[in-house]
Amino acid sequence: MQPPATDATSADAIGPVTRALAVLEALNRRPSTPLRVLHDDTGLPKPTLVRLLHALRAAGYVEQISRRLGYRVTGRVVQLSAGVRMRDRVVDAAIGPMDQFTQRHRWPLYLGTLEGSTIQVRHSTVADSPLSTEPAAYNRAWPILSSALGHAYLAFCPDAERSMILRALATSARAETAPARDPRGLLATLRAIRRQGYALTPPSRSRYLGMAVPVMDGETVLACLSLRFLRRALTVEEAVGHYLDDLQRAAREIGRVVGTRPVAAPD
Repeated sequence: MQPPATDATSADAIGPVTRALAVLEALNRRPSTPLRVLHDDTGLPKPTLVRLLHALRAAGYVEQISRRLGYRVTGRVVQLSAGVRMRDRVVDAAIGPMDQFTQRHRWPLYLGTLEGSTIQVRHSTVADSPLSTEPAAYNRAWPILSSALGHAYLAFCPDAERSMILRALATSARAETAPARDPRGLLATLRAIRRQGYALTPPSRSRYLGMAVPVMDGETVLACLSLRFLRRALTVEEAVGHYLDDLQRAAREIGRVVGTRPVAAPD
């Protein structure tokens, strides 16, 4: 594993990227945008804008129409939203299998996708579960290293992706990211999760436990699916024995539907 990037290195990289994204956002508001309007919209100095526009043109995201009309984004920017469209496809595919699971077993399911250094809940069946005492958790973000959803993702994603995520987490000084700064124990845990096929919520004081499995498309983890239950209502052995097979079956069905559904053409 490569040594993690330092905070200084990360800080140096954030500035140019943030400015380039600000330029793309400003350009995306109009069919074409002159340099002076970009300057007013972004507050960036014109020499900086010229350098950023040159880089974005070289990358194929921006083209210059004329001196008077200025610049516009190209069709290539659509590729930047591909991940968002994929997450929407995963949610659409997950609604049916998740509803069926909760109708049969009554426990709620949560679908989470990777969002930076967190797992974000994209859909849940809490509202339809008579056994849930939690509020609906749409768009709630769970720390990747302290959730069953996060551990399932890390255990089943490709090695290169896992290393990249852990290096990014290691740059944070937060207590919750400590395992990423000394990952030997974490990696052993992830190997065990991969062998057994599911992840459990790491030890905590919460009244709830999650049992999570990956939603796969080949070697890619599209999302993770978690059964969340009260500790006093079920033992881990009971949850695994009664529900793991159906939970994995639901995850496979979601992955199958996503893999066979055609990708919509960009507008």
